[in-house]
Amino acid sequence: KTLTSNNQSFYNLILPPTSSSITLADDLDVTGDLKVDNGYRMEVGSYVGDGNDDRAISGLGFEPEVVIITDTTSGRTVISTTAMPDNSTAYLGEDWANATNVIKSRDSDGFTIGTDVSVNGNGIGYHWWAFRGDGSGNLAVGNYVGDGTDDRNITGFGFQPDIVWVKRNQTSEGLWRVASGTSTMGISWESFRTNTIQSLISDGIQVGSSTGVNANGDTYWYVGWKEAAGFVKQGNYTGDGIDDRSITGVGFQPNLVWIGGNAATMAPCRASTMAGDVTHALHGGLATWADGIQALQADGFQVGTHLSVNSNGKAYYYTAWKQTTNSTL
Repeated sequence: KTLTSNNQSFYNLILPPTSSSITLADDLDVTGDLKVDNGYRMEVGSYVGDGNDDRAISGLGFEPEVVIITDTTSGRTVISTTAMPDNSTAYLGEDWANATNVIKSRDSDGFTIGTDVSVNGNGIGYHWWAFRGDGSGNLAVGNYVGDGTDDRNITGFGFQPDIVWVKRNQTSEGLWRVASGTSTMGISWESFRTNTIQSLISDGIQVGSSTGVNANGDTYWYVGWKEAAGFVKQGNYTGDGIDDRSITGVGFQPNLVWIGGNAATMAPCRASTMAGDVTHALHGGLATWADGIQALQADGFQVGTHLSVNSNGKAYYYTAWKQTTNSTL
């Protein structure tokens, strides 16, 4: 009854999507790190750009379905998914069409970047986040073509999502919605949008006729998550304007937090790769600021008094993710 790690110094146990823990027999001897895995993957990381083309960012341990990169100087945030062709990257927070020479491919152990300054400017710092569903029932990635029809159901997710992003491959910013909210939010700017992502339904989403989600003939990319205990959580809170406020009830210490709302300011995020009192923009024009998402804590995160996270009386919505490599016994 000895379980010995493989040559990568860990042994994976594959569990059903609803499971995140196991009980070992008292007399089972485990040598090495035992990682409990429900098929879902999420990793965070950072690097400094060198300006060289076809640069591989590796070491993830899986081939990602979704890669997101944000830079520390302009705040531009880009995304590549398996629903997009190779060498086609969307700008989540900008009203720009997909571009080339940004995220060029998603690879077996990471991803490859080009020379575009959004991902590889010489000497610029970047943070990245990568996801893979692996049949877990927690992640859906896809695309659809708009038809301009109101109350249109986009299905095929395989579950009712709790978090959804949608990005048009034209001059529209990305949009997102969470299950605890009643409105769609802009990824670049904290404001509510109507006639866009109208509801989260049993197998996907319902969209309106807005060009942000359903212009006739335009292509749209989407990513959806289902909450997973210990890994993915969404929720809401009301701002009170008090500094050093802890938002708890997440159920784990997140490696990545996004916040949105209707505060008429840039939407913020924070990752565990960011040091100090640093909150990062999801939109070009302003890279970072203080007194926003001040820290990632054991059961959530701490916010300051900045308008983007804690204006008195304002409604805020958050998404929190934990990297799966932290799930060890």
